[in-house]
Amino acid sequence: MECFIRVNSTIIPAKGEKQVIEFDSEAKIYSKNGSIYILYSESEISGMEGTKTLIKAKKDKVVLKRNGSNISELIFEKGINHSQSYITPYGNFLMETLTERIDLNINENLQGTLALEYELDIKSLGKSKYMLGIEIIKRKTVNRA
Repeated sequence: MECFIRVNSTIIPAKGEKQVIEFDSEAKIYSKNGSIYILYSESEISGMEGTKTLIKAKKDKVVLKRNGSNISELIFEKGINHSQSYITPYGNFLMETLTERIDLNINENLQGTLALEYELDIKSLGKSKYMLGIEIIKRKTVNRA
């Protein structure tokens, strides 16, 4: 199903000022084998223009894959550390996520929200707290003549 989503990302670095990034994007959302899939393109405002994001979400596990100008796969499971690589135009980094909260509220009509709270430790750059929210704001309608 094609839809529009609102992505809200809050970053609270250990040192420095809080950043809030919010943008709307066209997306595709579907359900398969008990998981919800959300596919969208990152916005210029996110600093990852040219990157496609695919989220595979279940109640207890979320996998976020990015491909394009940035390449990464983040795995979120409450209370579990996951290490992964992050490939950017500025170099490759080792990252570690520790998930505090997964809140998946998407119904059978593929309407609702996904919220994540996690700590992200990018080796050599430091730790930050992240809050990511995705809201399905409306279905994309098709005009037929």
